[in-house]
Amino acid sequence: MKAKILLLISLLFADHMVFSQTAEGKNKQKEKTNETVTKIKKMVEARQFEFKADRAIPLGYESVYLTTGYNFLKISGNKAEAYLPFFGRAYNIGYSDNEGGIKFDGKMLDYTINPTKNENALRVKFSVKNNTDSFDCTLEIYAEGRATLNVNSQNRAFISYYGTIQPLKKVE
Repeated sequence: MKAKILLLISLLFADHMVFSQTAEGKNKQKEKTNETVTKIKKMVEARQFEFKADRAIPLGYESVYLTTGYNFLKISGNKAEAYLPFFGRAYNIGYSDNEGGIKFDGKMLDYTINPTKNENALRVKFSVKNNTDSFDCTLEIYAEGRATLNVNSQNRAFISYYGTIQPLKKVE
């Protein structure tokens, strides 16, 4: 009988220890997520960050994994610079516009930051123009630093990019 009681007490104690460790782990994870969200909000509000795309999802096509280093969107102050490959349908591209990708380097218009339904995510919207096209960009940034960039263009079909954001590297 004593053995059964001791076994029952040890099982209850072990269960309590596992629950305490699990709760402690969840608190640490939540704390880490909150720190990451705070860092991301500061970067976005300061307009000093870079989005690195690792996958493109053209409208109506299979996703394409991107392997080169030329898959980025940089936000610095009121300026946006992008060099992203384009896959999909182009509507009104001239013969002289043979660069093919989504490329711009200019002043952003209507830069806004809003929370999403997910409390740990942000939605950044802005517009930018180059010599031949106009782009409406929406960047959804999630707590772990992953992000989705949606680009709507006048002359090309809608395209999305998946990737990560990071602080903008300072050029010295």
